Amino acid sequence: MSEVAVFKPYGFGDRVYVVLASIVWFEPYSSNNNSGTKLHLVDDVELLIGDSPADVTRAIDGVALSSSNTEHPRPAVKRPLPPTPPPCRIVKGPFL
Repeated sequence: MSEVAVFKPYGFGDRVYVVLASIVWFEPYSSNNNSGTKLHLVDDVELLIGDSPADVTRAIDGVALSSSNTEHPRPAVKRPLPPTPPPCRIVKGPFL
């Protein structure tokens, strides 16, 4: 089974799921105050993601290290949860 990485969207949108084996090469990309990476995939497909080229390199290397080292797999990186927003308050009264 092929390894899939999840990347941030370039600009707006949902997360981007990429099969790492389909990446041929990648390069930095920047436009309209957005920066990220342009992935060149098989069959001449180009895909923009919001993560930096260093993040793509880490994703590729992480999969290669974890699949080659079956005795001592890498520990999962735990990231802190985002802060909980304050509760909504209902305002009652006449609105004009």
